[in-house]
Amino acid sequence: MDFDVRMRGEPIYLVPLSESVRTGITFDGGVPGCVPMFEEHDTRREAGYTLAQWRALTHQERALEVAYTRMKRYIDLHVQDVVQRDAKRKAKRNRK
Repeated sequence: MDFDVRMRGEPIYLVPLSESVRTGITFDGGVPGCVPMFEEHDTRREAGYTLAQWRALTHQERALEVAYTRMKRYIDLHVQDVVQRDAKRKAKRNRK
């Protein structure tokens, strides 16, 4: 499943942020190609599932929830980025 979220015609996950800070925070997925346990647990909690409900979902249903959460975070990051750029532009204009 592809949500096909785009920004200026490009897949949103490929569009770099203009205002970004590297935190150095990483978490290991354990098995290459698998969702890190922290991310899966965070997705489950954000979606409102109990642990029992989450485990009852199919692999595809869990993957869809993780994909949705990732896209939502990309959208939120890009919205924040645009808001920051706009605020800087307005502040610069008001200083003149």
